[in-house]
Amino acid sequence: MKYFLLLTEHPYGNETTRSALRTARRLSSDPQAQVGLFLMADAVYCAHTGKEYAEGSYGELEAQRYSAPQFIEILLQRAEIYACGTCLGERDLSLDDMLEGVEKGTMDLLHESLAAADKVLTF
Repeated sequence: MKYFLLLTEHPYGNETTRSALRTARRLSSDPQAQVGLFLMADAVYCAHTGKEYAEGSYGELEAQRYSAPQFIEILLQRAEIYACGTCLGERDLSLDDMLEGVEKGTMDLLHESLAAADKVLTF
């Protein structure tokens, strides 16, 4: 089964992106699954090296703290991860600012990935 996740929210401040990353991690643990992620808008910060071990949170409780780049590093072992090139540029970022293994995404690639997926999840 091919899963494709489209993330658009900033990695910190609410539960949405953390939920997406947890879902992707669980899906990618299935050896039969193919998982792809496309980071758009502020979600590109999930893979930003400058925040590699930053602790973000979506609430006041310590249990609600996590590091989005650490999730991405784990996911890169089993998933294809793309950061939108336009979204990177709008934030004055480039692939050099992203974790190794994250690829530049385009709207054509997004279209192809969405069309090829058996299941699409948006966050």
